[in-house]
Order: sequence, then structure tokens, then C-alpha cells
Amino acid sequence: MNLPDLGIGISFLDLEPYLKLNNNLVNILLIEPQTFWFHTSSEKVPYRIDTNAVEKIKNLPYQKIIHGVATPVGGCVLPDASQIPLFVKMIHDLNAPWASEHLSTEKWNALFLVSYLSVILENYKMPK
Repeated sequence: MNLPDLGIGISFLDLEPYLKLNNNLVNILLIEPQTFWFHTSSEKVPYRIDTNAVEKIKNLPYQKIIHGVATPVGGCVLPDASQIPLFVKMIHDLNAPWASEHLSTEKWNALFLVSYLSVILENYKMPK
């Protein structure tokens, strides 16, 4: 399989006005699909896609790639299976040649995490 060489990109966070003024600075937009989903009150369909926002992104003159932030691969937190069809739909809707997901999410005991960070910070040496 030949993967496309896409060029320089930027994470898309409602940057449309900036991109219109500087449309030659990037070649691709990295889209975090979950930022365009809403929770519903339905257990059968817990999320819906903001189709208006996705249509606006689709019409921007850049190649899009997808990077998920909520259905991690690996770790001790299972992915939310109800998000997978929406993830796939956005890949297809935006014609994304690349898609990725965070590699893991861990649950941490808050006390352990604070203690762990304290040890790291105590041992950190400021550069001179």
C-alpha cells in the first residue's frame, strides 16, 4: 500500500479565519473527531456528529487526517465501542488517507499520581 506524502500540517481547532489569511502555510489538517461530537440522551446512540461543522471542514481546501483522542489502544481503560462507528464515518466523510488513535489511557489513583509527580518535580534540575 502506498501512503501519500502529505506535507506540513496543523491540528484544526476552529482555525478557519487564520487559514483563510494564511492559506499557503499548511498542507493538511489534523482533525480530532471527538471535538465534533455531542452527547445525546439515548443509550442506543450516545453520540451524534455535528454535521454542519464537519461539512465546513470537508469544504476547506486541505487534505485531512484523523487522530482520535477518546478510544485508546492499549492501557487499562477500554475504548468506548459506541464511538467507533462515528470515528469510521468521519474518516470516510473527510476522505482521510491517515487515521490514528492515542496508544493508551491509564487510570491513576489520585494520591499516587500526586506523589509520583512530586518525586519527578523534586528530582528535576532546572537548566542553567
